[in-house]
Amino acid sequence: MWAFYIPAISCVVLAVLFTLRRYADPKTPIIVRLVAIISWVTSLSIVALVPLDVWTTLAAQKNPAIGILWSICYWSTQVLTWFLIPFFQGYFDAGNFSKLGKSQTSLRNSLTHWAVIGVLGGIGLAFLLITGRLTISSIPNVAIQLSNTYGLIVISLLLSYGLVEIPRFVWKTSEPEVRLRYCCHRIGRAAEKLEDAAFELIRVATVVEATSQPMPKRDPLRSYMDKIYQQASDMSPIKPSQCPKDEQGRVDLDDLTDKDLDYGCDLHGLASLRQRLQRATDNYKGLNAEYVNQVMDGFELEAVCKARRTGDYHIQTAPTSKPQAQLATALMVYRAVLRPWVRKLLALLLASLSAVVVWSEATIGSGRHPDLSPFSLAVHAGHLGEVGTQLLVMIPLAYMCAANYYSIFKLGMFSFYLLVPHATQPASLLLNASLVCRFITPLCYNFLHVIRMHVPEADGQATVFSQKMGAAMQEVPVLNQEFNSWFPLVTVVVCLIVLLNAWDYAARFVVSARYRFDEDSAVDEFSERGRLLLRHEQDGKARGVPLGDCLGLWGSVEAPVSLTAARARASGGGKLLGINKSSRSETRPSMPPSQSSALNRSLAGPVPASGVASATTEGITEAATTVARRADSGSDRIDDDTDDGGLLGSQPDSLFGNAGSNASWLPRRR
Repeated sequence: MWAFYIPAISCVVLAVLFTLRRYADPKTPIIVRLVAIISWVTSLSIVALVPLDVWTTLAAQKNPAIGILWSICYWSTQVLTWFLIPFFQGYFDAGNFSKLGKSQTSLRNSLTHWAVIGVLGGIGLAFLLITGRLTISSIPNVAIQLSNTYGLIVISLLLSYGLVEIPRFVWKTSEPEVRLRYCCHRIGRAAEKLEDAAFELIRVATVVEATSQPMPKRDPLRSYMDKIYQQASDMSPIKPSQCPKDEQGRVDLDDLTDKDLDYGCDLHGLASLRQRLQRATDNYKGLNAEYVNQVMDGFELEAVCKARRTGDYHIQTAPTSKPQAQLATALMVYRAVLRPWVRKLLALLLASLSAVVVWSEATIGSGRHPDLSPFSLAVHAGHLGEVGTQLLVMIPLAYMCAANYYSIFKLGMFSFYLLVPHATQPASLLLNASLVCRFITPLCYNFLHVIRMHVPEADGQATVFSQKMGAAMQEVPVLNQEFNSWFPLVTVVVCLIVLLNAWDYAARFVVSARYRFDEDSAVDEFSERGRLLLRHEQDGKARGVPLGDCLGLWGSVEAPVSLTAARARASGGGKLLGINKSSRSETRPSMPPSQSSALNRSLAGPVPASGVASATTEGITEAATTVARRADSGSDRIDDDTDDGGLLGSQPDSLFGNAGSNASWLPRRR
């Protein structure tokens, strides 16, 4: 009976450790890693427990250990979701200066959240008790069913999106050229988010310096201010001492608001400033790592596309040893020739599996008579033996989990949280663990409906999990077993909406085209800028410049232009980069030349002489003529057929400021 469960749970543990190693920031606290491991292992172990529960039910075997495992998994996920993970999220997000202060802040936020839920839930329970539709003894079952119902509603939406998007995305990105287009889009979007994060980091560093300067040394808050100042100097790429200042060494307050200057009034204000500093630093680090990862992917895809065009699969920078060179060549042949066909075949298999899942969800209401679910028919046939039956149960369940969590991971692209390889911060890691814990139980219960194991068999047996959940549901009015039978029909409707791109058609009427990416179009604003950035990152890499320096986030090395000149350059170059000029109205801090020079030397190191381009008079004239011509024609994009000898090809540094005059490309606020 345990021959399948033990290897399966071992694979789950290994997968969790691999995921944590891949995504967690190296400086992530041990307690955060431990909570994430426990959350993921506890949740995903249910994927291995469901097949065991199904097999023992079909074989009419009773094992008390299964009930114990179900209780441990279920209640552990509930405690982690509603209590432990929110506490640690609030603890590591708080800016207090002591562990006790962080704990109090986290508990206060959690209690506020629970108070709102308690008031709303209390009103509903009071109504049901007064009307006689509920008894006091059934209140715990009501809580369980409400939690399960909420999860069922959410997973129906997430699952529907994943079942359609996974095979469609695999099919559309089977060709390296299409994947490169997607990658360029992500590079452009990541660059924009990184610039906004850099602007916030500069502003926060300026606020720290502005708060620290007027505070006397004998002030009771001085020691706390020193901690913030030291933290900003150690963790932030931009130091408070390098912020914009006037001739007398005082911080330029013109770019700050009244709210930015109110942090030094009391200890609570300093805690808020420290929290803002932590968030800005973590956000910048994550977005910078995301941008670098996308650029690295772009390098690889461009190499594959070049090999497909030329037919030369030998790596120019291949290892010296012959076996390694042969392996690199074979890998390039696979990526350029074989992988597109493998991905297309995989997309067809996934599409077929998605269709079967949707059909099984739509026919839950029919039950076993007639049984219209292919998964249910295969499981109840009983011809595969113990291991075969458990494997048959696990494969579709694992795919449904993958579809559900694919949708959850996609939320990270919209900044609900950010998951970046080797740079995911504690808050994002804990939020992901919370979402995994939150939706695994309703998903597994929904799967038992798919294979028709949610009701007792003819001999009176039912799965252990069905017995535990079913007993709670029968006592709840409206939200009983019938609700779990007919609500999955929503999955069919949402799948059709996603399949037909109805959301995109609706978004055209309410959302600006700037925030939509037409997957069937060759160019959009972000993909166009991403191609330019990828080209310049390649040039910078050849000169030994670190990835990301082409954005020029921290100004130039020798003499950055003034704030007014930088703003004028940003608004003038907006059309070349495909950026909306009207979105750059907010003022940006600037740095004196000496401070910016020292900052860039500390960040990027010495710049090779070959990496500094000289802008000629002819180039400047050509640039001005091109900008004027595009302004007259109303074009906001670079033509696809721009050759390497044109404006962008002859002056790669002109994208980020005139290198000859040592101009700066300051972050642009949107």
